[in-house]
Amino acid sequence: MTISAPRLIRPPAILGRVGTIAVTHWGLVDGLHGLSTVVEIVDVDGPGVLQQGAWKLSGIDTVSVTASSDAGELVHPSYGAAAARRWQRWTMAFGRSELRDLTITVPPITFTHTFTLGD
Repeated sequence: MTISAPRLIRPPAILGRVGTIAVTHWGLVDGLHGLSTVVEIVDVDGPGVLQQGAWKLSGIDTVSVTASSDAGELVHPSYGAAAARRWQRWTMAFGRSELRDLTITVPPITFTHTFTLGD
C-alpha cells in the first residue's frame, strides 16, 4: 500500500488581530487522515488578556472550527487543545470528508474567518 505525502492546501498565516490578540493558523494540510490544521490565539503584547473573562478556561468554547461539505452538511472536527499564559492552541482534524468551506470563529473577540476549499 502506498501512502501519499501530505499536501499543503493553505500556508500558515496570521488571520487577523483584534487589540493585543492575534489569530493564526499553522497551515491547512491534506494528510493521511484528511484535512487538519492548528489554530493559535496569541496575546501579542502579553498583558494577560488570555487569563481573564471568557479566555480563562481554554477549550473549544473560545475557538470554534467547523466545515461544510459539498453536500452542505456541517462537519465538526476531532480536536485537542493546549494553553499557556500567552497563547491557546487547537489542533483540528476533519477526516476524509469532501469539504467546501472551513470557518474559524473566536467569540471572545467577535472574529470569524472562512476558507473556501477545493480551489
